[in-house]
Amino acid sequence: MNSLQIVGNLGSMKLLRPLVKYSKDELLKYDEDHHLDFIEDKTNFEDDTLRNRLRHHVVPLLKKETTHLVKNANHFSESVALLSKCQSDFFDSLPSPINFSKALRGKKEDLARLNTHEAAAFFDYLIYKKWHQRIHFDEIDLNKNVIFNKENFQLLFYQKYYYLINRNELAVIDPKKKLVKLNEKFSLNGKKYLITQDEKSQKLAGYFYGEKAKYLEVGSLPQGSTLKLATGKQTKAKKKFAENGIPLALRPYCLTVWQEENPVYVESIYQNQEYNPNFVRYNVYIYF
Repeated sequence: MNSLQIVGNLGSMKLLRPLVKYSKDELLKYDEDHHLDFIEDKTNFEDDTLRNRLRHHVVPLLKKETTHLVKNANHFSESVALLSKCQSDFFDSLPSPINFSKALRGKKEDLARLNTHEAAAFFDYLIYKKWHQRIHFDEIDLNKNVIFNKENFQLLFYQKYYYLINRNELAVIDPKKKLVKLNEKFSLNGKKYLITQDEKSQKLAGYFYGEKAKYLEVGSLPQGSTLKLATGKQTKAKKKFAENGIPLALRPYCLTVWQEENPVYVESIYQNQEYNPNFVRYNVYIYF
């Protein structure tokens, strides 16, 4: 009842259905009175779809019970549409999640006033708003670090964040490092980057200091890697990922840059901490 709106959305376009409130009998009478030609879709007479079976067998029975079936159905549809708008306005008033490494990321504290049913509806709404798919989660408990899977979507809670992932958009991880040229865009694991010493109008994703070079080695950080601290000691990369609230599923999608076999930059968690007056600054930009 809520899917056929007079004004709906189809991706970035508006979809108009100006005749949706009229019954078939009314439309046929209008055509007859105004001598209009029309075409009947032959599939309308088949019973192979649910909408046709309802139209052929259920609707006639309902019409015997009430002569105001179309009017009542339109009233119900309008009521549902109004409730949907109120819900959308409420969800839009909450802090919006950000694009983060092929996922949507938000803070759990921003949803603290939602109960388990409202939280489920909120994530249903986010999926429809961004990916235009109808997904229905069951109750969602914001206080547990668990993973919810529904069709091709994964909702997970880690540390103080929630992550909403469309698994169809996750690229296959390439385990090999590759050389990229400074000031030239490159693709890695489904994302596009640019590393430069210049400033760009694009939003800065991160930066690091290192030896001056025309080429840099990039890739995904292998599990078990360590990172060098300013003290000269080493720390486990997984500790840095955890400190920054990045779950295991998204860690391979964080860009890593090496110089002389040492990681000098890991997206969102680390930048080179060694000081050298000859180092230059590198800016990292992501192009979504």
